[in-house]
Amino acid sequence: MVIHAIHTQPNLHHMNPRLGVVSSVEMGGYGIVATQSIAVDEVLVVWGGRVTAEAEFQHLPTALQTHSLQIEEGLYLVPHEDLEPADYVNHSCEPNAGVRGQVTLVALRDIAAGEAICFDYAMTDSSPYDEFD
Repeated sequence: MVIHAIHTQPNLHHMNPRLGVVSSVEMGGYGIVATQSIAVDEVLVVWGGRVTAEAEFQHLPTALQTHSLQIEEGLYLVPHEDLEPADYVNHSCEPNAGVRGQVTLVALRDIAAGEAICFDYAMTDSSPYDEFD
């Protein structure tokens, strides 16, 4: 497993130190994996960023929209243009992580070392900005 250092700006997010970024075609380019075991209910990520209203959000580059998190109806948490490791958590219809509150990702079950971290985007999205089959 190759862990990537892909961020040089001050962190807006918190990511559990037992997680790392890996490159993976199956994960759409990059993904987050557990580098050590993670216990159920453990905090994985706390996202930060700039809160943006929908009118402005619609004019942002697709890459920023894709890595944003809808936090309320018509409001989005947008990452810095220089994406951070926590911006690479991927989707699964059978997730091992879930959203607590609006910006915290926690383990839904014990997660083994080497396992990809994923959540169901439907946990936060109520608009069609990042739809897929």
